[in-house]
Order: sequence, then C-alpha cells, then structure tokens
Amino acid sequence: MRARGEQGSALVLALLFLTVSAVTVGALMTYASAGSTATTAVRTARGDDYDVEAAMEGAIATVRIGLTCPSFTPTWTLNDPSRPLRVDCYSISSSTGANAQRDDVLSVCPSSVAAPCPDNKSLLRVEVIFYDTPNGTGSSVGIQTWSNQ
Repeated sequence: MRARGEQGSALVLALLFLTVSAVTVGALMTYASAGSTATTAVRTARGDDYDVEAAMEGAIATVRIGLTCPSFTPTWTLNDPSRPLRVDCYSISSSTGANAQRDDVLSVCPSSVAAPCPDNKSLLRVEVIFYDTPNGTGSSVGIQTWSNQ
C-alpha cells in the first residue's frame, strides 16, 4: 500500500470553509431581516405619535387665538392619509375680565370615532388653561395634563 500524503485535503478544507461561511452569512441575513422589520415597526409608531402630537399642538394654537371650544372639531390628515385625525374640545370653565382664563380639555381621536371622542378611544388628552387678554386671545397657555392613552 502506498502512502497518499496530503493529496485531496485542500478540497476538504475548501468545503469546510464554504460551509462555515454559508452558515455565518445565513445567520447574518436573518439578523438583518429582524432588524429591518423592527425598524419599520418603530418608524410607523413614531410617525403615528408625531401625527397625534402635531394635531394637538395645532389645535392648541387655534384655540389660543380666541376660538371657542365647543365649536372646534377640525380634521387633519398629516403623514398618514389613511389615518385622519380629529381634535375634540370641551370647556371645563371660563372667566371674563382682566384676568380671564379658559380651562379646556382637548382630545385627539381617529376621525372614524363618533364625536365627542370618548376617553377610551382618545389617542392624546390634554387639559389646557388659556390665559386671555381683554380682547379674547390667549396671551399664554398652561398645560395641566398631557396624557397618551
């Protein structure tokens, strides 16, 4: 019998290297896919949060210029046209005179929910005190509560 030496061992080493490389690349692709899915979910949730907060800030700015609360239910479509939002508003109290102020509650709700927006369907609920000047516009605003539902 003749000794063969190391003839053919390069093929075994090459196959072993290819197998390890394939398993490593497969694991990395699975990890990348999971990361991409998570990024998409976070991006969607962040966009929804930004839409809700932008609608609330727009509503506060609109009510601040003197619009009375019960007549105020605008609809905004911001980043996601398939999810239009509405801001409902009701007054808790108001006073007139030199130190006039309005205490209002604003709720952001999907437009598909019937008005007024119930608390269990509200995406964001804010209680705001508008400190008015004698001409009826809000010179300053005090946020009492800001709660995501």
